[in-house]
Amino acid sequence: MDALTPEQQAEIKKLSSERIRAKLVKAGYDEDTVFAFDRQQLLDTFAAFTLKPVETTASDAELRGREIDEDNRSSN
Repeated sequence: MDALTPEQQAEIKKLSSERIRAKLVKAGYDEDTVFAFDRQQLLDTFAAFTLKPVETTASDAELRGREIDEDNRSSN
């Protein structure tokens, strides 16, 4: 989490544990492992995932932007 900006940290901390679990599983993490994580492990793993460089196509980047927008709308 320390490698993230304060703004990124705040956004991740706003997410529910269930939302983080769903995002990690969707990203390919093992479901049983993710569901065994406590809150801090979830935050740390999601932060590491967020920092990973991702090769994307234009459509992948567009979809990711839409997902972030949807998450922001649902948390307001």
